[in-house]
Amino acid sequence: MENDTLVGWKFPPSFNLFGGNVEVVKGVQSIKESLFTLLTTVPGERNMELGYGCDINSLAFGVLDQNTKTFMTNNIKDAIAKWEKRIKVDNVTLSQENGEIGKIHIKISYTVLEDSDKGEFVFDYSAD
Repeated sequence: MENDTLVGWKFPPSFNLFGGNVEVVKGVQSIKESLFTLLTTVPGERNMELGYGCDINSLAFGVLDQNTKTFMTNNIKDAIAKWEKRIKVDNVTLSQENGEIGKIHIKISYTVLEDSDKGEFVFDYSAD
């Protein structure tokens, strides 16, 4: 995907040394960095946008049983639907290696709405 309309700030935010401009990322990388920021931000953490984020941190310290998976999956889908409108979530898969509390492997399969390209975001979430 090389569409220049899919542009976002590089994470973590940084500035170009020579021009002083904010460094940006494009295309799929912009979406992936947006998803990373969304999933690692706790709602209420941003002063100017208190609802921004995804409420999964408190759930990561428990056993990843079917109820927790369903609740976390719904939280992830709802947050993406509200805050990352460039994509539609096709599937969310959650797993823990050896029942390791506080670490969750998250795989999000999505479709980019602008051009119907398929994408995947894989992230090892650590609640510490």
